[in-house]
Amino acid sequence: EILQLCDNRCVLFDNKTKDEAKRTEQAGKLLSLVNSVIVETGGQPYTDEFLAELKRGATELCDQQAEVDSLKEYSKQEISKLMGQMQESYEDQIKRITEMVFFTLLVLASKYDMHMRSFLISDLEVIKTAALSLPLDCWRLPSEKTLYLAS
Repeated sequence: EILQLCDNRCVLFDNKTKDEAKRTEQAGKLLSLVNSVIVETGGQPYTDEFLAELKRGATELCDQQAEVDSLKEYSKQEISKLMGQMQESYEDQIKRITEMVFFTLLVLASKYDMHMRSFLISDLEVIKTAALSLPLDCWRLPSEKTLYLAS
């Protein structure tokens, strides 16, 4: 139950290992998990305001999806325009999240020694990919196949 509440996030450590490669791998897994949490939270502490903002964003996207679904009587041109606006909104949100991740990484990199700094910077592409594939179901744009046009 506890793991489910934490989205199954856990890292196991062998504290007694003398193998430097294994220790580095374990530290890498921990930092990767920390970075994914930072991506999810935009580098901000998890607060009620943050949760409310996420809910507002998800609700707004769901409302846009419902609006697209209700456009049965609109022309293909109007639907394409609305889908373009939704795509722009989605891309803006992804861009904002990505910028927050970059900023957070730069702040973190300045706090670590040179070895850790190079490690964090090398993981930047992985974190960017994670930011672009956030599992928010409401953020998925509909395909044209899901739209129903009036004849």
